[in-house]
Amino acid sequence: DLSHQVWKQKKAILSKLDLHIVCPSQWLAECARESSILKNADIRVIPNCIDTSVFCPQAKTKADTIRPVMLFGAVNATKDRRKGFSELIEALNILDDDGYEADLVVFGAEEQELKCPKCGKNPCACGKGGTDPKPPKPPAPPCPKCGCSPCVCGTPGKTGIKIKLGPHRLITAYWEDKVFFDNEMITAAEFLTRFANAIRSVTKNPQMLRTCWADMKDRADFIEKMEMIGFNEERLREIQKNTGRIDCDILDVMLDIAYDVDPVTRAFRAKRAEGMLTGVEGERKSLLAVIMKNYVKDGVWTLTAESFRDLLMQMYTTLGGAYRKLDFMTPVEAMSFYGDVQREIYA
Repeated sequence: DLSHQVWKQKKAILSKLDLHIVCPSQWLAECARESSILKNADIRVIPNCIDTSVFCPQAKTKADTIRPVMLFGAVNATKDRRKGFSELIEALNILDDDGYEADLVVFGAEEQELKCPKCGKNPCACGKGGTDPKPPKPPAPPCPKCGCSPCVCGTPGKTGIKIKLGPHRLITAYWEDKVFFDNEMITAAEFLTRFANAIRSVTKNPQMLRTCWADMKDRADFIEKMEMIGFNEERLREIQKNTGRIDCDILDVMLDIAYDVDPVTRAFRAKRAEGMLTGVEGERKSLLAVIMKNYVKDGVWTLTAESFRDLLMQMYTTLGGAYRKLDFMTPVEAMSFYGDVQREIYA
């Protein structure tokens, strides 16, 4: 299954490295030692640096005199409406109406004044609280690609930055200015430059990349090599999204960044492939339609041998039943059909 395949890839990659694992607690260190992948690594414990004169065991009698404390924390805890701060305040006001008293501690946010929901003053003048029942939610910035707020095309709603790739190339991307990669913070421009260089180190020209990507086995080998360089599936999806190519294939993202080839959408590729496969009829045509639908939705990640077998099981219950229904004499013939479909997608 997919999780086992990912585990094998991680084990193959990490077993070649001289890893030194540092954990902030004995519990985490024990978890690492029990890991089938990390158990042979050098695992040490270095506790987080805290003031032990403040953070230390106390007599429980002291706690009895302190009101309950609710802790809430997140990046941009009070400003980012997705973090749930306004819903937290609404819940606290319900507790306040029931006479429940507690202190709210927020971390991950700049200090700000919150008006009392009872008297409207800050600091609170009536002793009933000190928080706004539901701060107005600031509208999300419109998406730079589709213009909608919230975004409907999947492009992050960040301000686009122009990234120079080569003397005559500019790409608009939606990262923050810095990207964490290979254990260091680098500029988005440097990140994409390294990505382009990684592609060109594995494939020497755009046609070689196309040919490699059209074959399932060659594509899997290519993806494994990119992962070892630092560009795994998560990174590839991040690049696809943050360069505004969410509706394109990963192949087109790479062709665009590494070889300056104009990208096309997955929908375009699917429609063109179906036009080339006009000889497919009957039950196979129904299967082809589902393959294309899944491809347009989530791209190349749906075009693996495992995905094909899962799809056949989903549509026909058993692989044997699928082969009979689709008139495939052998599993090899079925996979050959699937390979032909992919070659037309990436033609």
